[in-house]
Amino acid sequence: MHGLEGTKLGRYRLQSRLGHGGMSEVYLAYDELMHRDVAIKVVTSSHADYIERFQREAAAIGNLHHNHILPAFDYGEQAPWHYLVMPYIDHESLGERLERGPLTLEDAGEMLSQIASGLQYAHEHGIVHRDIKPSNILLRDDHHAYLADFGLAKAVDGTGNVTQTGVLLGTPEFMAPELADGPASKSSDIYALGILLYQMVTGQLPFTGDTALTVYLKQMHEQPIPPSRLNPAIPREVEQVILRALDKDPRRRFQTPNDLTQAYLQALNSPGTAPSWTPTPLAKVVLSNSVELPPLYEGAPGGNGLCNGSSCCPGRKACSSRLFALCRCRCPKLSRANNHPAAHQASYPCI
Repeated sequence: MHGLEGTKLGRYRLQSRLGHGGMSEVYLAYDELMHRDVAIKVVTSSHADYIERFQREAAAIGNLHHNHILPAFDYGEQAPWHYLVMPYIDHESLGERLERGPLTLEDAGEMLSQIASGLQYAHEHGIVHRDIKPSNILLRDDHHAYLADFGLAKAVDGTGNVTQTGVLLGTPEFMAPELADGPASKSSDIYALGILLYQMVTGQLPFTGDTALTVYLKQMHEQPIPPSRLNPAIPREVEQVILRALDKDPRRRFQTPNDLTQAYLQALNSPGTAPSWTPTPLAKVVLSNSVELPPLYEGAPGGNGLCNGSSCCPGRKACSSRLFALCRCRCPKLSRANNHPAAHQASYPCI
């Protein structure tokens, strides 16, 4: 799609490219009817799978009207292009702001409140975002944030899902552990919001690595460094709120984005009043007498904590995880109480 500058799509004349992704490009354009600058996301019809996702993005934000969700002005097709028209935000993204260092605890609270309110509104209207991260938060100015880029959004009931089986969509640094073998949910959005809050107050991500797989394995197997070690100004009460949002077990996280905001602001404004919290206990899976995986949390949300492999637990279907290290199932014969009998380790079907 290089060289679209000067092209006219409907009433919009493309002026310069602002950015690009794997399947789409974003251009600064001029709306000749409304006489204003706009941003246009453009994708070609040759990317059939992405077109469906693109249309879902347009439908999602077209039905969401909130002060902190970037609105859509228009959607159109002009062969071979499909395009989505949005306001042009010329300030910066939250990601660009964080490149200069962390926010103050108060400014982080202001950003969190706005982003969470937009996310909660989306959840209340049946939409899971699935890609909460700083580059998808656009700042109109230093004090007004927009939640943007619903390109991976899906309906809570699963309708309109074009994700391929076994393929994880999202940004590994912000992906919840349970996404390895389950669908995106409101809770996985809250986990990503917790990662975002961690980054806002520390200036760092809790989990990093050289590859996407390395990062995601850390999401599953490791606890984050306590934020106060990276920023001593963070009170214990605030730290507890952040770590609860990052609990490996979705059932122990905050139930809504606004719950997270309220807990954070309460902890920030009333030190000593935040409820105590301890992370979910971790378990280990031993593969042999000498090989051990890092800790995993106990069981999948809504599951029974047992291995799904038929040779391990007769009558149960095979483990759905394609990567052995991402298998989060549990077999009672592998419990610490049974001391990981070596004979059973050899038949563990998920490894």
